[in-house]
Amino acid sequence: MPEEVILKQYIGDSFNFHRALNQGLQMASGKRICFTNNDVVFYSNWYSTLSKVMVDYHLQLASPVDPTDDKLWMYDKKGVDCIIGYEIQKHFKGWCFVAEKSVFKKIESFDEDFDFYWADNDFILEVLRANLRHGVALNSRVKHLDKIKELELKKIDLLQSKLGSLYNQIPDYILKRNEFWKIQNKRMVRGLISYHKKWGNPRVLNKRIKLASHLQKINLGFLNRIVLYRKYVRK
Repeated sequence: MPEEVILKQYIGDSFNFHRALNQGLQMASGKRICFTNNDVVFYSNWYSTLSKVMVDYHLQLASPVDPTDDKLWMYDKKGVDCIIGYEIQKHFKGWCFVAEKSVFKKIESFDEDFDFYWADNDFILEVLRANLRHGVALNSRVKHLDKIKELELKKIDLLQSKLGSLYNQIPDYILKRNEFWKIQNKRMVRGLISYHKKWGNPRVLNKRIKLASHLQKINLGFLNRIVLYRKYVRK
């Protein structure tokens, strides 16, 4: 089993998801670490199944599957026990994943500029940038309980009132595409702004991600640090 470290006392004035993961990371000493929310139910043999996949597919990180919320419906999964991928929710489950401790020699730590929203997006890009292999273990099953959906605001005047001065910092492409689900509260917008400043416009970024994924498949993933360049240096 991966090392289990329960973070009983979070250090900080306000909750920062990545800071909490970093605190757990500092406490852990095992070769593998499971990072998980406290609202996850684990099915029997979830870890032994995932562990075998990590060994068989030479993975440094792996995510399980929630059978009640399977985003992988487009794959024919008969006879397949792992899919290599880096899309959040579909492949990477930020609420439950296992990583080799050695991963953090290459990516240092979780970027605390992302306190909640866009944290998963940022971390999995750091993983791909470092040429680390991540896959979803299709027969490793857990259940994520928290799937509460809030009513989405779509009216510009309501969003302006709710977001205040942050509204004027929203990247133009968000409003042009009516991607209102990305700007529902101030914390979400702050995460979006940090992500945009760090990784750039998503249209260009998506092309860079596809190229990086292809380079990894043909054993040229060492070039990903150039392809997935960051627009600012982490603190």
